[in-house]
Amino acid sequence: MKKKKKKIKEIKNKYENSSLINPFKTSRVEDFNLTYFLIGLIGMFYGTLSWQGHQAYNSSAKSAHEAKMAAVLGDIRWKPQGLFIFLVPVLTYVFMNHSDYALVAESVNSSLDSLNSETLKSQMRAPIVLSEVLPVGLLGAFAALMLAAFISTHDTYLHSWASIFVQDVILPFRKKPFKKDDHIKALRYSIFGVAIFIFIFSLVFDQNQEIALYFAVTFAIFAGGVGAVIIGGLYWDRGTTEGAWAAMTIGATVAVTGTIVPQISDSWLSQENNLIWLKNLIFKLKEINGIKFYALSMGFSSFSYILVSLFTFRERVNMDKLLNRGKYSIKKETKIIDEKVKPILKIFGIGKEFTIEDKIIYLVSFVWNIFFTLVFVFGTIYNLYNDVSDDSWMIYWKYQVYINIVFSFIIIIWFTIGGFIDIKKMFISLDSDKRDHGDSGWVEN
Repeated sequence: MKKKKKKIKEIKNKYENSSLINPFKTSRVEDFNLTYFLIGLIGMFYGTLSWQGHQAYNSSAKSAHEAKMAAVLGDIRWKPQGLFIFLVPVLTYVFMNHSDYALVAESVNSSLDSLNSETLKSQMRAPIVLSEVLPVGLLGAFAALMLAAFISTHDTYLHSWASIFVQDVILPFRKKPFKKDDHIKALRYSIFGVAIFIFIFSLVFDQNQEIALYFAVTFAIFAGGVGAVIIGGLYWDRGTTEGAWAAMTIGATVAVTGTIVPQISDSWLSQENNLIWLKNLIFKLKEINGIKFYALSMGFSSFSYILVSLFTFRERVNMDKLLNRGKYSIKKETKIIDEKVKPILKIFGIGKEFTIEDKIIYLVSFVWNIFFTLVFVFGTIYNLYNDVSDDSWMIYWKYQVYINIVFSFIIIIWFTIGGFIDIKKMFISLDSDKRDHGDSGWVEN
């Protein structure tokens, strides 16, 4: 027990008046503090279904019910990934700072000293630590896993952004739709163009901020504005096209500014011979990190959407017709499983399309999320009025990790078996379904 407390104290005392175990002692944390997580929480609701890298998955469900269940399963799928993302930095920190692993830290620091960028060093620290501590075989398996993740991410994004370019940029300017073969060629050329853009951007872009902050500001280029458009378009019958364009334009402008400003050389800014006012402005903008630019993008976009829509409003939108509700509903789209759904289940969003398996999955996911939300709320209230020791926090983190490890193993086995079953169903469906080549994304006015 004394040895354990000594180790906790070593980690706790790494910085004075701070703790990497107690989240309520983060006064020395500059970027990943309470503000970061609050903005991220708001963005999670604001930007639901907005990331266009996932657009094919979001729009490929057979019905609205299947889309809802896909979202539930997608949330469950993130549990093992979230555990992995949580554990690797913790393990890296322990190996780099604990006295028991001084030899590992020395070897890692020796490798990092050969790199000439602090940002690159921070990015390579975890991979080098893993290369030092993982045994042969497991290291190779980990490398294969990361390569598979790299390929699966890029092939999705190549196809997503290329199809978006063809659908939303090229097609609106054409007077007639593509023929089938020409459409395929356009998609292929677009995919190649996206690949070239990724390559050139990677060559010229200087990664000079934390990767999570970079994700936030580049995510905001599209999601900062589209969140207002999605929410306004689905829940407000006074929204207009002009308001949507205003939100997208202003949101992208704010986010692109946040992406470009950190690239401006400090040596040029330090020259006081000209453009003093502009350089002072850039210095001020440089003090804003990526997550705050995301917040500004969301705020300005929402304000512009509301303001411009009110000025350009002509007539209310028929929301039932837009969303296929009421007399406009599509009967074949809804598969009735249980005509008499209990009122208590309706409260949780369970409808008559839910099978027994759907209800179990949905309720387990709901209970899991509600439980940890309550833990967060009551834990926050308790910590605000009581001094909780690092020993207590260490016990909390230990059992949270244990619980997540157990559930992650169950989820991995479940999704592996279910994945193979669904792949088989998909190939059967692809073999038997008739192709509608007219369903090409072309919209007749």
